Amino acid sequence: MAGLNEIAKWEREVYQIEEDDPVLGGVKGVTNKPLKHLANRTLYLKQVLEAAGQKLMPKKLTATTRNIADSTGHTHEIDLASTTTKGLVQLTNDTGLDSESLALTAKAGKAIAQSVAQLQVNTNNALNQKVNKTDISNAVNSTSQTTVASSQAVKTAYDLANSKYTAQDASPTKKGLVQLANNLTTNDATKALTAAQGKILKDEIDGIEIGGRNLIKNSRLLNDTTHWNVIGGRDVRNGIAVLKSLDTSSQWCWRQSFDLPEKQYTFSAEVKPERTAFYLHLYNGKSWVNFHARNLTPGIWQKISITFVSAIRNISFINPGEGLIELQNPMLVEGNRAMTWAPAPEDSTEEALNSARQNYVAKAGDTMTGPLNINHANSYLRGKNNGVDDWFVGRVRNNDNDVALVSYQYNTGIHLKSDRVESNKPIYRGNHLVFDEGNLLPVRQIDLRSIANGQISFQDATPAQLPLGAFVGLSKKSHLNGAGDGWMMINKGWPDNSGVFACNRIGISGDRIRFQTANNLNAWGNTIELANLSDFIYQKIGNFEIRKYPDGMMIQTYFYDVNDLKEWGEKQFTWAVAFADKPMVIPKVEHTYGINSDVGSAIMRKSTNAVCYYKLYEHNSEDQGDCRVQFLGIGRWK
Repeated sequence: MAGLNEIAKWEREVYQIEEDDPVLGGVKGVTNKPLKHLANRTLYLKQVLEAAGQKLMPKKLTATTRNIADSTGHTHEIDLASTTTKGLVQLTNDTGLDSESLALTAKAGKAIAQSVAQLQVNTNNALNQKVNKTDISNAVNSTSQTTVASSQAVKTAYDLANSKYTAQDASPTKKGLVQLANNLTTNDATKALTAAQGKILKDEIDGIEIGGRNLIKNSRLLNDTTHWNVIGGRDVRNGIAVLKSLDTSSQWCWRQSFDLPEKQYTFSAEVKPERTAFYLHLYNGKSWVNFHARNLTPGIWQKISITFVSAIRNISFINPGEGLIELQNPMLVEGNRAMTWAPAPEDSTEEALNSARQNYVAKAGDTMTGPLNINHANSYLRGKNNGVDDWFVGRVRNNDNDVALVSYQYNTGIHLKSDRVESNKPIYRGNHLVFDEGNLLPVRQIDLRSIANGQISFQDATPAQLPLGAFVGLSKKSHLNGAGDGWMMINKGWPDNSGVFACNRIGISGDRIRFQTANNLNAWGNTIELANLSDFIYQKIGNFEIRKYPDGMMIQTYFYDVNDLKEWGEKQFTWAVAFADKPMVIPKVEHTYGINSDVGSAIMRKSTNAVCYYKLYEHNSEDQGDCRVQFLGIGRWK
């Protein structure tokens, strides 16, 4: 069984199999569509979480980092501090720079503080002395020991020392510092998952096993216990199995047998208990195991699912004696995830077969109760016998309207054309031949258009009875006046009893063909005796071929092969069929390469009607190679 071709794609919705959907497997089958949607979603989430699990690992932030997330982690871009923007700032110990993007370190601040303290000391000392205006300096990077820092210089130094970066918290709308969350329960939008939680998600996704078909047969429970062994009593109402407990010592259950190997399976169903419990009773081939569903809400339908690893020999739905339990849509699939309920493929196949039995003609044979219409350019019916074409009825070609009825076994066919009917065999009406080789047989008159189921036969006719326009007719009488037995060709212009004939007359009487060449109605001229086909006989017996003719003549041929003519003594053979009298025998010897030799056979006088005696001879004693000795006998068989 092939696996689904999964695509990492977020399906907008999962297709719901409708009741009238056909059960079709395969890449585009309807039955596989919801499974494929779920598989696509799962692969999509798996890839997203795998990527997210790595991207959540923070990298070291530097002044040059940007907002980047890849398979090794993520970094943020933080504004660099300036006189107008808060951000990262680089520290310096150098108090002599005039940069507006660097900040003084504490060491530099200490140096400045020491300088200020010394300056105060010097100032106090100077107060006792006269300070010239030219000794006051605004510089904050001066190393002079003879000048005094002005208030402006002091403020500038203070501001530089105080202008360090102040971090801010990150949120969905701004960058900043992020606190990690090492759980999957928080809904705080300002926290990020740890890599450990990302791995947990990945392991969860990797552990998802989605089963395929429902392994429970007749899971609809449609007032039918097929495939089920109902114990304790049967109560099923439109697909809902009702499990009752008669008393504390007996239970009602539905049980189905399986032969499933040890795997991970998930059982799911919709139950409505009167109280709070239901359990699945499973036999693994060695022992019984109970899987409980407790703390159910009484009086409402709720879906339960139980995942377990076990072999399965049978499963029972058990009422643990806590009131009535209703159950519907049970489903058993491989894997650890409950699926949307669907019937077992066997159930769908059986339903389809039942529908087909009611609405379609069976291939194995059936009876149609309505007309059969074939709407196709090549509309025809063809019959086969053990895979071999037997008969055909329908259009001959798709570019005309000709219709044919053909028997392949007999190579016989009738072709209905626009202007005629064609047949490749003679047409009979009963035992009477109507057509022969496409020609209408000459009778008194045959007009197929006027014959209404009438038998076509030759009639006793005289020349005057031939239809108008006919020239030659055929009568089964031997005289022109319609008397006598035999066959006769007649002409419309002949008189019935006298007169000059327009052409010679030919008649068939008994075993003779008679010719009449004169105006003689009673006498015939020359006659030809007719022979029966059975009098012409051909036989092949071994190396003999026998031909018999009606006049009594018989011809036999005989041959045998020999290498080189060496034996000159008297030889003989017996004819396959003895002649009535001694026949004339003509011998002949064929040789291969005896160029200079003269070979032959001589028939001996003592030969009889049944036995031929002969001798072979040669001159020059040369090797003639392969030779064939032949005899032709002509005589009579009667």
